[in-house]
Amino acid sequence: MGRSPITLPTMDAHSENEDDVPHQISVMNETADEDIVPQRIVDALRAVLQQHDRPTCTLSVALVDDARMSDLHEQYLGISGTTDVLTFDLDESDPDVVDGEIIICADTARRESAARGHAVADEILLYAVHGCLHLLGYDDHDADEAAAMHAREDELLALVGVGPVYRRSAS
Repeated sequence: MGRSPITLPTMDAHSENEDDVPHQISVMNETADEDIVPQRIVDALRAVLQQHDRPTCTLSVALVDDARMSDLHEQYLGISGTTDVLTFDLDESDPDVVDGEIIICADTARRESAARGHAVADEILLYAVHGCLHLLGYDDHDADEAAAMHAREDELLALVGVGPVYRRSAS
């Protein structure tokens, strides 16, 4: 998006030893949802980055509720109401550099996972992968790009043992 970053305070999970691991990925869970496992998000994002041959990155992920997401959606996109995920590219000058923030709405994930009949953690992984793909240059503004991006999401989620999430239809 190229906007100012969201300041993320303390983090719940980090890439192992950040001095030794090229993927510096932090996850902060602002929600009370105990089903969210930050390390699972870190591991999935690391796999996505490895699949796209990105040896280094700095990435922050925040899980927020509807109220916080609505505020951010309005502030940064001028759109009222909540959304599933917002992505902020903090270094648009070099397409090989992944430096960004992914904001995930846990409340939206809970609603969507209930409608689709799978775990909220799987829906959150979908949003994390989706945000990461945006940082890698994928786009979903037209039907063909969206189809390609969603197919890649399902491939990557299968790679990390989740299986396709996007293609599961809501009841």
